[in-house]
Amino acid sequence: MRNQILGLIEASRSPGTLIQMLPFSAGAHPAMDSAFYILGFQEATDGDVVYFEHPTCSLYLEKPAEVARYRLSFDHLRAASLSVEESRKMLTRAAEELA
Repeated sequence: MRNQILGLIEASRSPGTLIQMLPFSAGAHPAMDSAFYILGFQEATDGDVVYFEHPTCSLYLEKPAEVARYRLSFDHLRAASLSVEESRKMLTRAAEELA
């Protein structure tokens, strides 16, 4: 697990990669019921898609109102999360504890 955390720390320093941690102290949050991904595409004709993966199925949401709801949830998660630098510090402390 330590090597995985070190890999995240290294990735967090790469251009275009943003890692933010949501600590347990943040309490309840919009994604507690399930994890989701917002997929964006380079082609302007392809709208964003929200993707869920469950043990028995996968689900794709494509309607603009549905995607907007999950984008808002994601924005709330980012606002409640630690900064990029604080997240990196948290990962560093976790890696040190596993040394």
